Amino acid sequence: KRVNKAFPECIWGEEIEIDMPEGASIGIKGQETRTVVDRVKKASVKNVAGSIVVRNVSSGVSALTYEGDITVEESKGPLMLESTTGNIVVFEAGPSESGDIFKAKTNSGAISLQALRYRQVEVGSISGSVIFTGSILSGANYSFGTSNGSIRLAIPQASAFKLAATFASGSFSSELPFKILTEDVRDVGKSIVGQFGTGNDALIKLTTNYGTIGIRKNQ
Repeated sequence: KRVNKAFPECIWGEEIEIDMPEGASIGIKGQETRTVVDRVKKASVKNVAGSIVVRNVSSGVSALTYEGDITVEESKGPLMLESTTGNIVVFEAGPSESGDIFKAKTNSGAISLQALRYRQVEVGSISGSVIFTGSILSGANYSFGTSNGSIRLAIPQASAFKLAATFASGSFSSELPFKILTEDVRDVGKSIVGQFGTGNDALIKLTTNYGTIGIRKNQ
C-alpha cells in the first residue's frame, strides 16, 4: 500500500484492504481492479475495468464497471447496477424501505436475478440474456428487455400476474397456463397480453427483438 504524491487522495497498490465499521458508507473509484465490498451500510463503486462483488450491504448499492462483471449478494436498499461488457448476477436482494428500486443494465452481458424482492424492477441488456428466478410479488412492476438475447422466467406454478410480451423475430412459450387477453401481429413483430392466475395485480413487461421469451415452472 502506498499513497502517490501526484494523487494524494488515492491509494495505490496491487492489493488494498480497508477495514471499516459495518454501519459506514464507502465510495470507491478504480482503474483496472477487482473490488470486493462486504458488510457496510451503503456502497458506491465505479471501475474502468474489473469485477465488482458486493455482499451484505444494508442501505443501497451503486455499481458501475465498463469491462467486468458485477455480483451482488444478500443486500438491501436501492440497487443501481451497470456494466458495459460484463455479466450482472444478483442473489437474495430486496428493499430496505418501501419504494426502493432495482435497476440493472448491460450492453453485452447476461443478467441473472435470483430471489429478488423488489416491487419496482427495470432490467435491460443489448446483446445478452435475462434470467429471473423467484416469486412474483403482489403489486410489483417488472420490466425485462433485451435487443438480441433471450428472456427466461422461472417462477412458481401458482404465480398470478398480467404479462405484456413483445418480440420481433423470436418466439414466446410458457409452461404455466394463461389466458390471452389481446394478441397483435404486425410486420415488425408480435405482442401478447395475458393473465396468469388470479388475485395478483403484478405486471411483467418482456421485450426482445431477436430472442426468445420463455416461462417455466420453478418448484
